[in-house]
Amino acid sequence: EDWIAKRLNISVAEVRLALARLERVGLIEWKADLWIRTCANLTTTHDVRSAGLRKGHRGILQRAIDSLETVDLDLRDVTNMTMAIDPERLPEAKAMLAKFRRKFAKTLERGPGRTEVYTLAIQLFPLTQPRKEKKHV
Repeated sequence: EDWIAKRLNISVAEVRLALARLERVGLIEWKADLWIRTCANLTTTHDVRSAGLRKGHRGILQRAIDSLETVDLDLRDVTNMTMAIDPERLPEAKAMLAKFRRKFAKTLERGPGRTEVYTLAIQLFPLTQPRKEKKHV
């Protein structure tokens, strides 16, 4: 547990709570002095309001911000892209992002040499305030 806390830069208490929770819900199990993942991939619900999910996203975003100062450029990629889009196409955009994430994980989680844990966070949100009036075509 100590080594996990050091590698993730969190407290041992947080590690113990997380391991207990993951074991309780059946996502990991203890076998032969080793924690084993019981399922290949896990996803949360989509388009559901959840304080827990928002808290988790805030934590990941804060770690991304921290990485700008603490992680070498060779070990991270933080970029953004700003574009004008039709909000009615958001379902299409979300489907494209979901397909990309699944393929990305499937490709990179294959084979030996997986010694580091990375997170991929993609944000798509409006920079503008939504218009109140109907758009004109």
